[in-house]
Amino acid sequence: MKMRQLLFIAVLLAVIVISACEPAAGPQQPQPPANSECTADSDCGVGGCSGQVCTEADKAAGLVTTCEYREEYGCYQKASCGCVSGKCGWKPTSELQACLDSAKDGMIPVDTPITMEGEIVCLPHRDKTGVQTLECAYGFFGIDNRYYGLKNLNQMDLVEGKITTGQQIQISGTLLSEPSNVEEKMYDIAGTIEVESYAQVGTSTVQPEDPNKTGLSPYPDLSITSLPKESVSVKFVVEHRSALDGKTVQVRGVVVGTLLGEKACPSSGMSGMCAMPRIYLSDTSAENRDKAYDLTVLVTEDGQEGDYSVGKIIEVQGIVAGSKSGVVIRKV
Repeated sequence: MKMRQLLFIAVLLAVIVISACEPAAGPQQPQPPANSECTADSDCGVGGCSGQVCTEADKAAGLVTTCEYREEYGCYQKASCGCVSGKCGWKPTSELQACLDSAKDGMIPVDTPITMEGEIVCLPHRDKTGVQTLECAYGFFGIDNRYYGLKNLNQMDLVEGKITTGQQIQISGTLLSEPSNVEEKMYDIAGTIEVESYAQVGTSTVQPEDPNKTGLSPYPDLSITSLPKESVSVKFVVEHRSALDGKTVQVRGVVVGTLLGEKACPSSGMSGMCAMPRIYLSDTSAENRDKAYDLTVLVTEDGQEGDYSVGKIIEVQGIVAGSKSGVVIRKV
């Protein structure tokens, strides 16, 4: 009897020890819904012409949408695309909702990338009272029926006629929060687009030219500590072109060429095929001069040959459009 009791106690102790060694069952992991698109943020991706669609990652790269632009699209550029309750979508935040609310009120989300189709135009003046000047400040009229200033559009493309008013283009860039310079505040624009790329509608994308390989790139492009108050030479403008961008200067030089009147807009030519009237200034009229230093000055449409006869030394006040690869002045 005593032996049986001892055996029973031994078996009982063995059962207790084995039970203590078994791992405790952890909490059951939640399972995603049967019809879920995703289980993690990495399952989702951004697609669409304006990056406005958050969808499954394997669909995002090949997703094709129309390239129209709506104000709310800009809001998604700062939002996070991820897995929300088993569906790919934009993660809700107070910032995103505030931006979307502003877009619905007709306000334009700023400092965000946009892609939009539209037309190159001369920007309308903000103040439409009194005498209207005839200069053409190139801008963009988008399919959203708003005017925009353009920053970093290649000025040489404008001068050479590669980009002209009436041209239909698709433009990509960043919508800035404020006009990029005092001049643009003169015009009735909804904002300024800092251009990254552009293309004529129906053609391949044109990237801005590499500033290290074109035009004046091999020539000095120096900084300035203050804006000159006196007249400067053509060489000074050329060699400080980036620093003078958007600034008004008085330049003195000799007229070495013109494109005015009938030459700029032949009466026998097609309607709308006029070049912008211009003159060319240099510090010398010598034939052996470095003609890369000849400065293009865009003048008003009423400019006459007699006002700018070749060989005449003149002073012109104008706004500089300069970059590493080129420089142009528009007379004011």
